[in-house]
Amino acid sequence: QLQAEMMDLLANKSRNADGIVVEARLDKGQGSVATGFADLKLYPIMLIPEAQEIGLFLPSLGADITESTGMVSFDGKVSWASGILVSSGNLLLGDIGFKAPSADVSGLNGNIAFKSLLPPVTHGFQELRVTSIDPGLPLNNGNLKLKIDEDMKVTVKDASFQVAEGTLSFNDFTADLLDVSNFHVIVNGEGLKVANIFALTGIQGLTGDGQLSGSIPLVSTPQGLRIDAGLLDAGTRGTLTYDPALLPGFLQGDDMRTKMLRQVLKNFQYEEFSLKLDGMIGDQQTITLKSRGRNPDFMEGHPIELNVNLKGPLANVLRSTLTPYNLPGALEKEFQQKSQEQ
Repeated sequence: QLQAEMMDLLANKSRNADGIVVEARLDKGQGSVATGFADLKLYPIMLIPEAQEIGLFLPSLGADITESTGMVSFDGKVSWASGILVSSGNLLLGDIGFKAPSADVSGLNGNIAFKSLLPPVTHGFQELRVTSIDPGLPLNNGNLKLKIDEDMKVTVKDASFQVAEGTLSFNDFTADLLDVSNFHVIVNGEGLKVANIFALTGIQGLTGDGQLSGSIPLVSTPQGLRIDAGLLDAGTRGTLTYDPALLPGFLQGDDMRTKMLRQVLKNFQYEEFSLKLDGMIGDQQTITLKSRGRNPDFMEGHPIELNVNLKGPLANVLRSTLTPYNLPGALEKEFQQKSQEQ
C-alpha cells in the first residue's frame, strides 16, 4: 500500500496542495525509448493534530496514527531510461510526535537517506533520536539505528532508552514492514532503580533502594506486543519500606495479615528481590514479586519470604490485589499475642 501511494505521487507530474510540489521533465530518446527525470520536493510542513496529519501523505497510516506534531520535509530525485527506474531521496524528521495503537511517540528526530524510493531502501543504517516512546512504560532519550532492505525488512540495532534512572537496551532485531506482527526481541535492563520502578507503576508510599537488572523478551503478535517471561533481579541487598503518610491501599486495613505486612515493610531488608513479568503491553500483565529477607525490628529478625502476585495494566499493576507473605502459624499467633499485650 505504501509503495502504491508513492507511485500515485509520482504519477502526478505536478501537485501544489498542502505544500507538496513535484516537478518533472520528460525527455524522449530514440524511437519509442523514453528517458527523463523528476525532482521531488516536500517543503517543510508543520503537522497539526486533526488538521494536518501524517495520513495526509500516507493515507494507509491515517487510521492508526493520530495527533501528529512536528515538522517533515523531503528532497528526492527519480530518473528513468529503457524501462529502468532509479530513485533516491532524504527524509527530514523534526520533533515528530504522534499516537499509535502500540505506543505514543514524541520528539522523533532524524535525517533518513534513501538510495531507492521504490521500493524504499536506505543507505545502510540511519540514526534516529526520540525523546519518548510510551507503550505503557515511558522510554526516554532513545537512540537507535535502522536499515531498510529491498525485501521490505527493517533491521534495528544499537537501540537504547533511559528508564527508572537505568537503561533498557534492545538486542539487534529484524521486522517485516509488510507484516510487523511477527518478530521478537530481547530487551536488557541495567541499573533500574527499585524506587523509580515503584513510582512508574503509580503506587504511592512504597519505596526502596537497590537496582534491578535482567532481560525482557518482547514478542510481536497480531494483538500487539507481549512480554514473555521477563525477569528483573536485584542481585544485591537492599531495603523495602513505605511512607506512613502515603499509606498504599493494600497496606490499609485492620486484619491481622495487613497489620503484619505493615510491620514487616517498615524496614524490610532483602537479600533477594526479583520481578517476573508476563502479558500484553497496554493491556493485562501478571507480575510476580519475590523477595527474601528480614526486618530486624519484627519478630526478632525472623526470615521472611514475600510472594506477591499482581495483575493489571502495567501502569497501575501495583494497585491490584495483594497476596501477602506466609508466616508459620506459631509466629502469627505470637505476633497477635504481642500486639494484644502492647
